[in-house]
Amino acid sequence: MVNFINFWLSQFRSSYKIVCCKIKTTTATTSITSTTNLYYRTITLTMSRNTFLVSVLAAASISLVVESAPGISRIVGGDQAQVGDYPYFVEMGVCGGALVAPDVILFAAHCDDLSDRQVNIGAYRKQTTEEGAQGRFCEEWIQDPLYNEDGYDYDFALCKLDKPVVIDDTEVELAINFDDEDFLTVGDDLLVMGLGYLEEGGAVPEYLQDVTVPYISNEECNGENLYQGFITDNMMCAGIPITGGRDSCQGDSGGPLVKRTIKSDGSILDTHVGVVSWGYGCADNWPGVYSRTSKRANWIKDTICNDLQSIAPFCETRSPESDIECDGEDLSITFTTNDDASSIAWRLLDSSRTEVKTRYYLIKDLEYETTMCLKLNECYLWFTGDWGGGSYAFKLNGEEILSGSTFETSKTETFCTGTAVAFSESPTTEYPTPFTSTEYPTQVSTTEYPTQSPTDSPTDGIVCKDKRMFRFGRKKCRRFVKGSRRKMKKRCKMIVKGTVVSESCSRTCGIRVGVGKCASLRANKL
Repeated sequence: MVNFINFWLSQFRSSYKIVCCKIKTTTATTSITSTTNLYYRTITLTMSRNTFLVSVLAAASISLVVESAPGISRIVGGDQAQVGDYPYFVEMGVCGGALVAPDVILFAAHCDDLSDRQVNIGAYRKQTTEEGAQGRFCEEWIQDPLYNEDGYDYDFALCKLDKPVVIDDTEVELAINFDDEDFLTVGDDLLVMGLGYLEEGGAVPEYLQDVTVPYISNEECNGENLYQGFITDNMMCAGIPITGGRDSCQGDSGGPLVKRTIKSDGSILDTHVGVVSWGYGCADNWPGVYSRTSKRANWIKDTICNDLQSIAPFCETRSPESDIECDGEDLSITFTTNDDASSIAWRLLDSSRTEVKTRYYLIKDLEYETTMCLKLNECYLWFTGDWGGGSYAFKLNGEEILSGSTFETSKTETFCTGTAVAFSESPTTEYPTPFTSTEYPTQVSTTEYPTQSPTDSPTDGIVCKDKRMFRFGRKKCRRFVKGSRRKMKKRCKMIVKGTVVSESCSRTCGIRVGVGKCASLRANKL
């Protein structure tokens, strides 16, 4: 077992660099690029479930406090929301979402698989449950089967929560635009909200922000001076062309775009019309692009009601809220986070090293109980790393069997159910390597990690090397960054799937037009 744990911890301590969104981490980061044929504004970097198992806590410790990151921005040109304005808004780490049923969140497919991650329902202050927010975990994730990663068409995903949430919707109610594709009229004021940067590369707000953006037609949005045909019928645009100034942005990904109406009794009805998806820049001359909710209303409803067996009131056959009887032994793990919650994660394995449960935390100073049914006569291994802190208590069939407090080193616990004996400590036991780099999502390549000494590096520590996995359609850096100097500069400043092109193509952009961190290469070349 010692060898097994040491293997995991050796994975945790690897040093990588996040390129996609420049998310600051507390311990370790990784380099991620991806292919695309569009420029994207709202891509978020959240590790997939498989990535977690390469380095359990490195992947889980993505910090939400980003001090300066041109690749991540959020609500621009708006204001701090008022308490209670958006009780359905969900903080999901580096994405937003909307609670569309007591136990289901609607957000964006490009946010990736958020299974096992803690989310904050009704979030107002970042990573806290202040003002009535409630923590839950994403237990099951389903993305739209028609989702097109290259074009962000059908950019929808759903998350089933581990426990239903009861929110007060007497003042503000959220409804999905299920039926009416003609619900919107050009010029309608729409609301979008998020917890991100106030401007591209700017400061991070502590509290929820919102902004009003006008709805514009797809015909206008596809015009010669805007997106030139990239907007499909499944997308919609909102913003201020030419002058800009108000927009959603990266980090708002997945959040809701709503049309607000006042009912006769004075209460508010927000109709969910779009999901924050992508765009060019933030509050520049280009409107934001959203996935049009009405286009996938049937899939959303069918998946919520039938696949996720939600208790949503709009489901004709609602699933009863009943506890499933355990035919083994009941385990509860109560974990209390500290103020570094986003650095905390744990994993439970059975004796065959099969995952039983994994948890990534988000909310600070919160006690949360996770329950599960364990097999009889089985032994289990629970472990976490050394990048966070907190306290925990295990109860088996209601009796406390383990507990611990804040830890500064890796922590493991073992226990058995029924008459099973403890784990064998035999050094000859071969434990499987749970995940390798070949099991990363396709957009990740370990060849992108800057391990080699750069050539023509203008500054010590800066790697001037194009990312091999960069694609714009089928074009790599050298083929994409070409044309007139003005055109090349514009392309180097684009955001492709959450990353400024000059970050992915640092050498090409530096040498050809002097843009980005390797801008001095052009001067050296000249």
